[in-house]
Amino acid sequence: MADHATELHAMSIATSSLRPGRSAMLGEALRCCETTPSVGIRIERPGVPAIAAAWLEEAANVGGGLVWRHGAAGLWLLGGNAAPCRRAQQLLQGMGWAADWLEFPRDLSRVEAALAVEPALPIQPASAAGLEARAAALPAEAGHTLATLWRMGGAVPRLLAQRWMADPATLPVPPGADWAGHAAALLTARLLACAGRGQWPVQRKSNLPLLLDLPWMEPPALLPEPPAGSGHALVLPLASLPEAAAWAGLATRTGWGLAWSGLSPCLSHLLGSLPGGYVFAAPGEATGFPPSDRLILSGLADRTALAQALAAGYGLCSPLGE
Repeated sequence: MADHATELHAMSIATSSLRPGRSAMLGEALRCCETTPSVGIRIERPGVPAIAAAWLEEAANVGGGLVWRHGAAGLWLLGGNAAPCRRAQQLLQGMGWAADWLEFPRDLSRVEAALAVEPALPIQPASAAGLEARAAALPAEAGHTLATLWRMGGAVPRLLAQRWMADPATLPVPPGADWAGHAAALLTARLLACAGRGQWPVQRKSNLPLLLDLPWMEPPALLPEPPAGSGHALVLPLASLPEAAAWAGLATRTGWGLAWSGLSPCLSHLLGSLPGGYVFAAPGEATGFPPSDRLILSGLADRTALAQALAAGYGLCSPLGE
């Protein structure tokens, strides 16, 4: 069944507004769940992110099982092996997404109940007409922000680097739809174009490394060269980790290092194996990490979290250039 996971995923997206139906592949998966002890995962939230679906499909490909998308009940992995399913659940929970653990045949009735429910009619997404034009019309200095990385050295903050990233707040997106990722990609394209022309941010300190923030994307054929100096790096989301070798080769050829973003406490074991330098914790996370000179905290919730981070000696990332 593992070979059918991606095929079913694509087919069910195309038919999500129709009757749920019971294809031959789904019927076989249910029969296996009924007769063979196995496990599964269910994510119930509108618009399941692509990375969540990819993690479930990876678990199905590694440990057997089938991924089923149901319009009214989210995304299910049925009939998998425990180890890859547990890893997928940990990854999902590390991103803050609730992932129910299923055991078959005990929980087969939950799948049957979902099959009996008609999917809700699809909601028309809010229009993003003109988003590309609005991004192109922004002034050259707009759409990006510069953050400062620092660590306390005694009573004095020691500057480590600056992080240059897209700022989706400058490109408002329609409410009720997840266009933020598209807006960030458009702004990142403008950022890369500026870098290609050597137009670095006005507040950049030339004596500090510059970290260029990139979204989840395929490694491009070409990258702009970094500014003069050393320690400059590309900041990649952890979702890009499967492409780490390709990114490392590209970065080396063009003069960049690598850094990573989106680390949660449950994934902190990756700190010692991620290639490159700095690793940014998921916004708001301030506890649960081992001591590491690589780790940078950002978006702390309040002064209490800031005090804890300072006491632990973590590196910090402020929202504005200084």
